[in-house]
Amino acid sequence: MNSLPKHRLNTLVSKIKVDTADKFLEELLNLDVMDVPALERFIRRFRHLLPAPGPNRAMNPNLETGVLNWQARLRAAWRQPTPLGREVLLLGIIASHLASPEDQAHPDAYAAVLMRALHLVGRMRICKRKDCQTPYYIWSPKRRNYCSDVCAREAQRAFKLNWWRKDGPEWQRKRRAKAKRLKKSQGKRKGGK
Repeated sequence: MNSLPKHRLNTLVSKIKVDTADKFLEELLNLDVMDVPALERFIRRFRHLLPAPGPNRAMNPNLETGVLNWQARLRAAWRQPTPLGREVLLLGIIASHLASPEDQAHPDAYAAVLMRALHLVGRMRICKRKDCQTPYYIWSPKRRNYCSDVCAREAQRAFKLNWWRKDGPEWQRKRRAKAKRLKKSQGKRKGGK
C-alpha cells in the first residue's frame, strides 16, 4: 500500500474528533444488527463516518449489510489476544479499504476511524461479565475490567456472594468466638471474677 497523501489525510483527521471516532467504534462493535431501529439510529448518527464510495470502492447498496460486515471484521480484530494480533488484522482491514492508488488518494472518514483504531490496539478490551450486552470497550483507568459501572457492580456483587457462600460461615464462626472471648474478658474486668 502506497502512503496516503499527507495533506488529505491531515485535513480528514482534523475534521473528526477523537471522542467521536472512539464512540463510533464502540457503538459499531456493540450494535445489535438485528435491532432494526438501533441500526437505523446508528446509520443516521454516524453516516459521515461510514465508508464512502471511492473511485474503486463501491458503496454497498445495502448499508445494513455493510455495517454487519464492518462490525464482523472489527470484532475479529478486537478479540485478538495481543495488541500485535489486533494491529495485524486492523492493517489488513485498512489495506483492503484503501486497496487501490485511487482509494489511497481519496481517503474517507472511515479510513481515519480505522487509523484511530490502530492507535487503540493496546486499549481494546472485552468486558469480563459473561452476559454483558455491550462487551466491546476502550480501556481507561475508570473502565479497567468492565465496560461500565453496572457490569463492575454486578461482578462485585457476584464475587461477594461467592465469598459469603464459601468463606462466610467460617468467618462468622471465628467472629462469634472472638466476640465471646472479648465479652468474657470484659466481664472478668468489671466483676472481678
